Amino acid sequence: MLITLVRKYPKENYTIGSLFIRKSPHKGGDTEGAVWFCNTLEPPLGTATEAITAGSGKAIPKGTYNVRMAWSQRFQEYMPRLVGVPGRDAILIHAGNNVKNTTGCILVGKNTQVGRVIDSRRTLANLISIIRQAQNNGEAVTININ
Repeated sequence: MLITLVRKYPKENYTIGSLFIRKSPHKGGDTEGAVWFCNTLEPPLGTATEAITAGSGKAIPKGTYNVRMAWSQRFQEYMPRLVGVPGRDAILIHAGNNVKNTTGCILVGKNTQVGRVIDSRRTLANLISIIRQAQNNGEAVTININ
């Protein structure tokens, strides 16, 4: 399964994007054959150095990363974790409403308010269900961040 995050609105203090899911293998672009799933909220984009520096408060670098369900000490539950992010670890996809709720992670929800996402917990629960189903079917789950 391929998850694609397209960063659409990079602002000074945050970045809004769209998350697409393609459940079956498909040739073509990352979003070809994919279905829009939700909006995302991340920290602002930074320089190449900031993107790979933990604690920089900037969005992670563009790239393709494996996604695995892993225990989060912070949230005390299993969360989708990006594996192989240069210079960073513990990058999660999780619930939250504003950029203060992320320290470099990806928040999911609906962007109906400027600089925020809402309905985040329900969106995350749906995403986790889709990821678990794919992994239970023996599929690798990856995310491509544009």
